[in-house]
Amino acid sequence: MALLFAVALTGGLSCHRSREPAVIAMEAIPDWGVVRFISLELDSTTRTGDYPVRLLQPQELQVPSGERYLIEATYRALQIRRRDDVVGVVGPAGSTDALLVGSIYRSAGVLQVIPTGNAPQLAKIEGNAFLMAPRLDEEVRFMADYVSDRLSAGSVVILYTPGAWGSTLQAELATALWRRGVRVLQRLPVPLMTCSPDDALARRVVPATLQAGRPDVVVLGTYDLCPIKALERVAPGMSYVGGDGLLLPPGEAGLGTAAERTHAVAFWNPAENADVVSAFRRRFEEVVGRSPTWADAATYDAAMVLAAAIRAVGPDRVAVARYLRELGRERPPYPGVTGPIDFRGRRTGRLIMETAGRVGLGDSGTGRGR
Repeated sequence: MALLFAVALTGGLSCHRSREPAVIAMEAIPDWGVVRFISLELDSTTRTGDYPVRLLQPQELQVPSGERYLIEATYRALQIRRRDDVVGVVGPAGSTDALLVGSIYRSAGVLQVIPTGNAPQLAKIEGNAFLMAPRLDEEVRFMADYVSDRLSAGSVVILYTPGAWGSTLQAELATALWRRGVRVLQRLPVPLMTCSPDDALARRVVPATLQAGRPDVVVLGTYDLCPIKALERVAPGMSYVGGDGLLLPPGEAGLGTAAERTHAVAFWNPAENADVVSAFRRRFEEVVGRSPTWADAATYDAAMVLAAAIRAVGPDRVAVARYLRELGRERPPYPGVTGPIDFRGRRTGRLIMETAGRVGLGDSGTGRGR
């Protein structure tokens, strides 16, 4: 999840008097359709008297090409930090990425609205960072209940990507499953791999996963579907449960018969708030050409709640931070597509378990937060 926004005011804070537009800059874009959609939404939702907001184009930031993503993210953060006109950033989506650049933003007083990251280590950048997602311990309980109660698993193997989110998820989940009587046969760190049958890493991961026996469920604290595809080629028929980092795209994504056995946590149930969600989905599909994922909806809400704060109180960082903290307290929650948004940390009801091939259809019947 490498989507990053930065919010700035062109011309500096003195432009509050001249109404120069505040800027939401998008970096490391995985889907240009989403950029265009948010840009159009910002334009269409501006009312008379609002502080104006626009998108900053990526070419306005100079980033060396060919670097690894985390190095590029650092370059971008350092450039944004040096801009006196920057109000805040939305993102990055991943916990490890958010921690990497969070200290840079925090040292400059730049705000962050983080739509999906939820590792407890993010507490290090709280104050300047506003977290939208349910806490990781809530996600762990939800996953453990689903594996033990809904799938009736007696044994699991946990595959995870090392980092703030994956490492913490696997450690806490192993304990939660043990308390529920589910055996954790192995916990294996898995770097990113390709989905090619010839991938050398995949050829090592598959026998390692099955070394202690065939599990009932493979739990994935990872970011891609390649481990599932590799395991299905050798040992088909197992169930797979991923954390929120395993973003299931609309459609089966080449999983074949494993699609109905592949589930992952999402932080949005589109069956709720149906009228608002239906209108959002229709606008999104017209611009982007596909259905929105839960991460698209969360990122959109993060951009729009930050824009709402700037529109209401101007580009002053202290005033914007105060506005965000007041949501759900002195101010009503922001009416987001994913539901009412505040930053009080109580968002357990957003948890849902999606099934591959049925993404974005609302409650798939495979589990709800409680």
